[in-house]
Amino acid sequence: MNKLLRRTISVILILFLASCMKETKKVEEDPTVGFHVQYIRTDGYHDGEEFPKIFWIGSVKELEDYYISNKDRYDLESRTGGSLGFTDAIKEYDDSFFEKNDLIFILLEEGSGSIRHEVTGLNVTFINESEFRYEICPEIVRYLPEVMTDDMAEWHIIVEVDKEYGKTASQLKMPLITNEDVITSDHEYEPAGWDNASTIGLNGQIMVSIPNGWIAEEATAENRKMEYGSSGLVLRPKDVGSGQIELFCEDDFAVCGTELKEEKIVLAGQTVTVGTFDDHKHWDFIVFRFGDHRVVVQHTDCSSWSEEMWEEVLTILDTLSFDSKSTE
Repeated sequence: MNKLLRRTISVILILFLASCMKETKKVEEDPTVGFHVQYIRTDGYHDGEEFPKIFWIGSVKELEDYYISNKDRYDLESRTGGSLGFTDAIKEYDDSFFEKNDLIFILLEEGSGSIRHEVTGLNVTFINESEFRYEICPEIVRYLPEVMTDDMAEWHIIVEVDKEYGKTASQLKMPLITNEDVITSDHEYEPAGWDNASTIGLNGQIMVSIPNGWIAEEATAENRKMEYGSSGLVLRPKDVGSGQIELFCEDDFAVCGTELKEEKIVLAGQTVTVGTFDDHKHWDFIVFRFGDHRVVVQHTDCSSWSEEMWEEVLTILDTLSFDSKSTE
């Protein structure tokens, strides 16, 4: 009887302990959660500071407090020209934004300002713990040019996520960071004798420098000089019979087609996306990213162009800048 009683008590105790244990099995759920990202260079080197850092911002008050606490530590001010400043990036984050969204701040430090980043995904895991429902691990690619500048750089990467996966629902893990080598532009030019060309549209001003022997024309919806964009800049050598390079701002740029190959190169001091369809000899599009805006470069029939002309195109694009504050 005593032996049977001991066995019964043991079984009851095991069942009781099992009921008290947390569920530790993790199941992938919504691994492709939608998000939007801004990349802001915010230099402010401090000896002994450790990176990366990651944390939530869940309200206007938290955002304001962060700015006040760190404005003397990092460069968090507005900027002019093609570079987006921190205060420019956060100006749209008001109470209505935080009703439906939260922000993830990721801080990185690099040994060179030439290194760029891309958040390629948010790995969301369902954990079903008492405090949090999800665990989020951002995935980041570091693009490493062949030739880099010798300067320190700090970055604020701002990720917008739906409130469903936000501060009260998810705990953050340190980002998973991988490296990818990119081809560095080595196009050199002498500024003397070059002309500046620019166009102002609804989203901002596109600016490039062009060498002697090239023509730059402003395209509008009225003169219809563009095949792809509605307005922007059209570039071409003076002595060609056909073909042109088109530069335009298209924030929702998307492509479709067969056998698309994409690579990353560095132009105008930033990592850009170069796309080529069907093993064409030359690229079909190049996309520059300036905060929320995209400057797209495409071309019409340039089959008669020499290789030297194609090289000059990249040299011109190496001078490209964009100012979102200058609008129509």
